[in-house]
Amino acid sequence: MDGIREGRAGTRPAVAEAVRAAILRGEFAPGQRLIEADLCERFGASRFAVRAALADLSAQGLVEFQRNRGARVREISLAEAIEITEVRKLLEGLEAARAVPHLQEDIRQQLIGVIPAAQHPVQEIVDDPLIAPEERPERRLVA
Repeated sequence: MDGIREGRAGTRPAVAEAVRAAILRGEFAPGQRLIEADLCERFGASRFAVRAALADLSAQGLVEFQRNRGARVREISLAEAIEITEVRKLLEGLEAARAVPHLQEDIRQQLIGVIPAAQHPVQEIVDDPLIAPEERPERRLVA
């Protein structure tokens, strides 16, 4: 069974974990309909377990329910993606700052060398002429 460990097949948490992993791997595309019967077969689960797992994923923002149409993989707008990136940037920066005092000096020096390489791809996105000006990430994304 796809992504489900032996002994847990068909349980609500196992199905939710497997569907989440499949979404994150791109096996289910944004906007793709998630058909309960197909998920039951794929993950060896009851309809109840699949529905409950989809409800869990809906609460996490990965799946959305449409009246009389069922569940779909939630699409994320460019604005949401930028907002998520900004929040992650802040949180990851905070975690990195908190970790620095505990790093060995050689690792600290390696990380200092990574900073310029990490900024380059973000700058390319900001300057991409194919992205409409109203959809471009704001310059504040570039450190």
